[in-house]
Amino acid sequence: MYVYMFAIFKGFELTAGSAVYTIPGAHPKRILHDMAHSQYLGTGKTLNGGALVVLCETGLWGNMQGPGKYDEKLQVALQEAHADFLAWKKQNKIACTQPRFTLARVNRRHRQMWPVLNSKAIAGKTISFFLTERAVAWANRPNATLWEKTLATCLWSYARMVSVMDSAKSIFTEAEAEQFQEHCFVHLQAYANLNVQGFKAKGKEPGRNCFVLLPKHHFLYHAGVDAKETRLNPKHFMLLSAESFVGYVGRIGRRTHRSSLTLRTIQKYLALMHLHVQRLERGEQS
Repeated sequence: MYVYMFAIFKGFELTAGSAVYTIPGAHPKRILHDMAHSQYLGTGKTLNGGALVVLCETGLWGNMQGPGKYDEKLQVALQEAHADFLAWKKQNKIACTQPRFTLARVNRRHRQMWPVLNSKAIAGKTISFFLTERAVAWANRPNATLWEKTLATCLWSYARMVSVMDSAKSIFTEAEAEQFQEHCFVHLQAYANLNVQGFKAKGKEPGRNCFVLLPKHHFLYHAGVDAKETRLNPKHFMLLSAESFVGYVGRIGRRTHRSSLTLRTIQKYLALMHLHVQRLERGEQS
């Protein structure tokens, strides 16, 4: 995609921009949107980071409006937020490994820093669902502000978009494709509104410099358009399985002697896959 955009900008022929396009049948229109990197490891991180900071600043996990340094008060609120997240996981019986929320992991030591929550792909998706529940409940307070309601709408529409994708088969039904696109567009509109409000916020107002806009938001827009036109479920061509494969091979390789690295890594991986298939045959989850 980046090569294609660069080629158009420079006026190059597509075949001159990359050797990929010399392969018979290769064309930019055949490039598929990877939700794992663009959303779970991209826009989802900025969404989670911004939402976490805003919920802390508006007082969900303790009052931050009193005297004291901003970073110290935020760190205390983040600790409470992570404890709440652990309790939520236990209550809902969800297996998810996420290190504690810290200033460094959220990338927010002062109000001029754009928050981005560092997390793995599936952990980030789980955190989005957690933040959605908390933001919706927080926005239903009688004295909730328009900012808090917009944040709840942004998170809820993102969570619904992911839920539609997870529950559907490889090909969307017409209704599922419409739902996916509708939730996608509502999420992007709400996120853009939060970005504008973040720029307008002054001094100690909540949400200052939160919800940075990324090129991946534009790609998500095209994913919503493509889902309606093609009805292909993005879940079934994202690169989570490829990332998992790289992780398995890396862990095996680090425990293998260099003199027989290639052969032993392949053998151990095949043994691991054999055990995985056996568990599936017995009806167990790996």
